[in-house]
Amino acid sequence: MKVPSALGVLAWATIQASEAVRLDRSFLSLSAEIGISEQQGTTRRSLQDALDDLCRIEAQAACRSGLGHYCNATVYARYDGASNNVNSKEWRCYAEDALDFGVARAGCVDTCGRQKMCPGAYNGVAKTYLSRNSQLKGQVDALKAEYCSAPAPTLQEALDRKCAAFGEEACNQGLWAYCDITLYARHDVGNASQKGREWRCFAQDALDFDMSGDGCVDNCGNLISCRGAVNGTSSKHLSRGNEISSVILGDKEEEEAVEAPDATTPPSMPPSKLQGALDGFCAEEGRRACGQGLNAYCNADMFARFDVGTASQQNKEWRCYVKESLDFGMSGEGCVDDCGNFTSCLGAVNGASTTHLTRDAGLRSALAANKDEFCKTESDAPETSEEEEEAVEAPDATTPPSMPPSKLQGALDGF
Repeated sequence: MKVPSALGVLAWATIQASEAVRLDRSFLSLSAEIGISEQQGTTRRSLQDALDDLCRIEAQAACRSGLGHYCNATVYARYDGASNNVNSKEWRCYAEDALDFGVARAGCVDTCGRQKMCPGAYNGVAKTYLSRNSQLKGQVDALKAEYCSAPAPTLQEALDRKCAAFGEEACNQGLWAYCDITLYARHDVGNASQKGREWRCFAQDALDFDMSGDGCVDNCGNLISCRGAVNGTSSKHLSRGNEISSVILGDKEEEEAVEAPDATTPPSMPPSKLQGALDGFCAEEGRRACGQGLNAYCNADMFARFDVGTASQQNKEWRCYVKESLDFGMSGEGCVDDCGNFTSCLGAVNGASTTHLTRDAGLRSALAANKDEFCKTESDAPETSEEEEEAVEAPDATTPPSMPPSKLQGALDGF
């Protein structure tokens, strides 16, 4: 693919500053390892993703109003504190440098709108955040019914939902300790007499989220490491081994019954000219990486997508992916139309990617450099063809009409 000349020298220089290493930011499942096989044929976004998207819009507005720190900043929605009072928690949009991703806190939501533990806690020092409590809370209230009624975005989330149902059931039976709390499905030990690991539903305060253990599942039902493990013993859990195992087995059978579309063949054309320009940018980056000895990028077909990376790069950014790292049987909101708006396209990361180049700053610059060229503002009026335009004779600006529009107007003209 040819690289569009409009990218310019600045865009090429910008990508040199792109970083390759990211911290683990798996907000939804707290997984240290993300399963490589996602649900086939669908892209399921979380409610937390929707809140992060709203924060990106708020950051762009702040940038336009002159708050330069939010220009091209990565921001995240969190229910957390402020610089003058870390205990004054409300919904805010935090810049990346205001969060500590080594600490997990109940600052996110699951797909049903319940507060949930996630990495990325406010560091208590930085002031780079936007307080947007009413907007983000309104988004949760507006979207939680839709997301909660949809299939869970991950198998682990499906297990957590099952535990939420078990918690409500226990509450209704008079076990008040399980009323209005968040429960997490973990394959772990129980109390002092329950040393065998099995599937249980743990209250949040029964787990240590500074610890990781092999207590979660990937989307294939394999046990993987995740934050939130029993530190010694637990006294606040519901043992539900058979029921949760049935959910895992049922999910596997459902997936096997669904015929997956062709996951290897990319579409013949990008969804827009601007997306084609970004793909061209990535083609050049692939050649550059090849020249630096990264053989995986030699003669590789490269595609630009706004998506996740490795298991430790679960925040969505602009990256250049080799064809084999994308599932073309899935669609995701990882492309752009000719005006730079995110749009759905075939080719999304199915779980995690191992062969890609993170080029967020460079691709953003390429997008900005080419957007004006490709984005054509459509008139609100109906389009008129050239033939129709030629058929309409413009009125002569110097010749008055032969008759006044009314007798009264003629009388006035005579006066």
